[in-house]
Amino acid sequence: MTDTALAQVRVVLYEPQDHVNIAATVRAMKNMGLLHLRLVRPVPYEREKLEGIAHDTFDVIDRIETYDTLDAALAHSVRVAGMF
Repeated sequence: MTDTALAQVRVVLYEPQDHVNIAATVRAMKNMGLLHLRLVRPVPYEREKLEGIAHDTFDVIDRIETYDTLDAALAHSVRVAGMF
């Protein structure tokens, strides 16, 4: 894969409370060409259930990284935009 601007983007979900929210984020990311999802203290989930909701997204699901703190998830970030 070539190193594009989108390949540099990391989406971070802080304490997602439902695996459906994680799957919806994965689906949206796949649709937009984003590949890297970081989860901070997520609810327990099974990767197969995520793929069952967000079909054909194993490439994004396989790259999910989990962190204990928001600071760790945002480490090495140059720009950060927050939404709630």
